[in-house]
Amino acid sequence: MTDYRKLLGKRPFVRHNCLPYIQSITHKIFQIKTSPRICPLGNRLSFTFLKLMHWLALMLSANSCYGGLIDELSLEEKVGQLLMVHFYGQSANKDSDYLIQDIGVGGIVYFNWCNELKSPMQVQQLSNTLQETAKATLHGIPLFISVDQEGGPINRLKNGFTAFPSNSAVAKTKNPSLAKKAALAIGSELKAVGINMTLGPVADVNVNLENPIIGVRSFGKDPQTVALFAQEALQGYKDAGVIAVLKHFPGHGDVTVDSHQSLPVIKKSFEELSNIELYPFRELKDKTPAIMTAHLMVPCLDPSFCTTLSPLITTDLLKKHLGYSGLVMTDSLVMGALLESCPNHVEASIRAFLAGADILILGGKRFIDETGIEFNLDDIREIHEGLVEAVCQGRIPLSKINESVEKIIHLKEEYRLFSFDLPDERAIIEDVQTEASRLLAKEIAGLSLKTDGHPGSFAIPFSNATIAVFAPSIVQFDLGRTSIVNLGKKTTLFYYPTLDPTPMDVEAALQVAAESEILVLCTYNAWKYQAQLNVVKALAALKKTLIILALRDPQDISFIGDTKMVITTYSPDSNSIQTAIEMLSSKRYQCD
Repeated sequence: MTDYRKLLGKRPFVRHNCLPYIQSITHKIFQIKTSPRICPLGNRLSFTFLKLMHWLALMLSANSCYGGLIDELSLEEKVGQLLMVHFYGQSANKDSDYLIQDIGVGGIVYFNWCNELKSPMQVQQLSNTLQETAKATLHGIPLFISVDQEGGPINRLKNGFTAFPSNSAVAKTKNPSLAKKAALAIGSELKAVGINMTLGPVADVNVNLENPIIGVRSFGKDPQTVALFAQEALQGYKDAGVIAVLKHFPGHGDVTVDSHQSLPVIKKSFEELSNIELYPFRELKDKTPAIMTAHLMVPCLDPSFCTTLSPLITTDLLKKHLGYSGLVMTDSLVMGALLESCPNHVEASIRAFLAGADILILGGKRFIDETGIEFNLDDIREIHEGLVEAVCQGRIPLSKINESVEKIIHLKEEYRLFSFDLPDERAIIEDVQTEASRLLAKEIAGLSLKTDGHPGSFAIPFSNATIAVFAPSIVQFDLGRTSIVNLGKKTTLFYYPTLDPTPMDVEAALQVAAESEILVLCTYNAWKYQAQLNVVKALAALKKTLIILALRDPQDISFIGDTKMVITTYSPDSNSIQTAIEMLSSKRYQCD
């Protein structure tokens, strides 16, 4: 009697990935059944075929969907699943092949500076070819493909995608359902281009106005508000079929140092943390599939190690005390706050995993002056080898590796990644940059807009005026997607190259302003980059109509003197800027 288990070999029993193996077996049976030598046995073989199908059904229902797969993986393959990396290329190439086929990484994270992300079709083709490469490996484990697409200032996908306002702008609407709608729309766009994980929403409570890295990325300074809006966003992403990652545990909202560059310290009591920073994570621990930890020093929780490297925080507090059982991810291990705490990147990775992380993000770049520091292929190989060696030496228990890999495989299975149902061009047409998404983004932008100063009416209608618009180059792309060039009879755009304009930039701006009747100045965190205030003062001294568009953190207004009008958008995206432009162009402000 034929042993059909031998035909299966040691293939993993994964529900959505078993069809090729069933087809292979039935093909063999078909060959036997049609053989001239045994054709008279057709009826008996038909009965045997039915029994085989019944046996397969029993096996698939009785076995864990991912338990068998974990048993099939080597230690090196298991460690690969723990790593999320970036690579350079608009399409799959030898670097991505090496990472997926040789290292066996479990995830890829996209960035503009290494993957370009120039159009929905390019991103979709990139995602699909990466997944096809993963599918062709021995065990065919799909990739987590992730991106930061929070809305507002953190939108990696720009060309051809809907520009949604920031979390702060969403919260300013006072309508939590808009957070869910926005997340559903963003998630649908991500899924249409093959991205199955979004590194958001942000659950940080932004209680410090001097926070250099969170600001409008947060839903606000009230813990209950943050939890409410983040919960709606989580549901929106879930409805879209995209894995959400709540961040940055235990809370990045009360810092004055950017953790990309150095290690922030939060000097609070546990009671204060519990009431503010920890509140959203405690409320949402059962509603998020993944949580990202922050690189923070929190002495009341662990006086010796930062969060990423602290078992007291990641394991004892998050998992045991709060009862969180989902996937835990680090923030990028290339960030300065972490590398300051460890002798090298391999040791940082080992300590982060031992602290309680399931996935180590190795993607990203740390900028020092104009130099970018990142993990290259050799660094990733060294980290992979270092983790494997740590297991072999008994420093990392194999049981902990298995536990994390089981969670990873389970989440990939839960979100049906093993089906490898790759999106096509139709998905882009139906779900990316739709009219409904654009109107939703405009609705959020309109409800969140705030005006200060003395609007009244302008002496010269915009349509008859010569207008000069001044802005840092960081918003050039988003301004270019608006109608600002049509604001006046003649509109001149002037960009200074950095967020800290030089005296030469100020002088050049004055030359442009001299030939204009109305001046529009876009600030971008001028409270932090105070050289922008030199532009404000210089333009104000001309005694012409000066309008300020505060495009990011709202506290810019407190640094700006008396002007005709200040419009705060809470977000530097094109739809928020366009809404401000339409406000200025409306009859409300164009009457003498």
